This record gives sequence, C-alpha cells and structure tokens, in this order.
Amino acid sequence: MSQDNTSQGPLDNTQPQTLDELFSRDPLDLSSVDLEKIVGELRRQRDKWAETEHALQTKPKERAKTTKLNPTELAKLQAQLFGKTLP
Repeated sequence: MSQDNTSQGPLDNTQPQTLDELFSRDPLDLSSVDLEKIVGELRRQRDKWAETEHALQTKPKERAKTTKLNPTELAKLQAQLFGKTLP
C-alpha cells in the first residue's frame, strides 16, 4: 500500500473546506486563513452574481407579439365586448 504524501499532517483533514462548514463554526474560533476563505468565496459569488445581472440587463428584450386590427374589425370587437351588434 502506498501512502499519499500530499497531506501535511493529521490536522489537515479537520480543516473545513466548504463555506457552510466555516459559517457553522464559532466566529471567534476562525483563523485568518478561514476568514480569507470566507471572503474569497463571497467575492467569487458576488462576481458571478454581477456577471449574471449584467447579462440579464444587456439581453435584448423580446417585444410582445401584437396583431393590428383594421378599424372595421376593431369596431366589431368593441361592439361584441359592449353587447351591441353591428351589421
């Protein structure tokens, strides 16, 4: 069996790796490295959000599809809506 030499020591496995794990810890117990991880992840998320918002704002808006009625068709439709009959 070969051992993985990438590990620095037995405490490496106890370090939280995710933002949720860091947030679940007591803030007074966070090290400067932990705080740097939190700040870095929050900045990454903010940048991703800003890119998404910018893409949505610059996306061309689709125009509503409308049908234009000629004056006769419009008058017939108005008559139907208001209960009047037209010839």
